Amino acid sequence: MFSSLELGDRAYPYALYVPRSYDASRAWPLILFLHGRGECGNDGSRQLSVGLAPELLAQPERWPFLALFPQKSAKDDEWEQYEAALLAMLDEISGRYNVDPNRVLLTGLSQGG
Repeated sequence: MFSSLELGDRAYPYALYVPRSYDASRAWPLILFLHGRGECGNDGSRQLSVGLAPELLAQPERWPFLALFPQKSAKDDEWEQYEAALLAMLDEISGRYNVDPNRVLLTGLSQGG
């Protein structure tokens, strides 16, 4: 699912992976994946080209969790500058899906690692 979060006067694009087996009757773990410098932009999908996302698509049965893939726009920005947007995304996703608050994980690669 592709979406964006409106915060202040900016839009923050992201993609959300929801497993085919998702069942709202139980709480699910969520992984927040922060991409590297090469995946910056505003297209909302470049961050899916490396790291966790290709593996999720290749073997979805191995990944029983939700995965949030935000995209930061500028290569020279640090992820810390996106803290408010990332927390708001987590809140938004947790409001729409049954996310286990004790199993929210953070990972990434390169600039997001």
